[in-house]
Amino acid sequence: MAVIISLVASMTKVQAQTNLSGSWAFKEQQSVSGTLYSNGSPKTVLVEQDAKAISITKVTAGSDSDVTSTETVSFNGQPFVTATPSKHKKTITGQWSTDKKSFTEITLVFDATDSSKLYFRTTDTWSLDGSELVLDRKAENQANGEIWESKATYNKKS
Repeated sequence: MAVIISLVASMTKVQAQTNLSGSWAFKEQQSVSGTLYSNGSPKTVLVEQDAKAISITKVTAGSDSDVTSTETVSFNGQPFVTATPSKHKKTITGQWSTDKKSFTEITLVFDATDSSKLYFRTTDTWSLDGSELVLDRKAENQANGEIWESKATYNKKS
């Protein structure tokens, strides 16, 4: 019996979850496909994470001034529901990769007049590459069919 328990324990090796926590400053952004927008990636990112959830505060350039948003996504699969500054319904869900090295957020923004009609979809995958935070972003504009992808890197603020 002890051999079976030992065998099962070794087969279900627990994978350590990457800790993305920190205050991060934009370093650079590269186009993967489509148009590369100057405000396509946040200028700064603050990540706070614990065993149950991850909270990501992003400061992004807006048309008149910077826009700050904070989203807390639980690891239990429940969506974070909020509204954009322009009053569009926004839902965010997140999931760790199988190897626990990257975290993917899927953000859905719905039409302001019809909250069942998808307006915009963004898939953000966050990971670490050495000492840098990496954001792989795919944005899909459902209204005009435009799709673009970018990769941004961030340095940890001291």
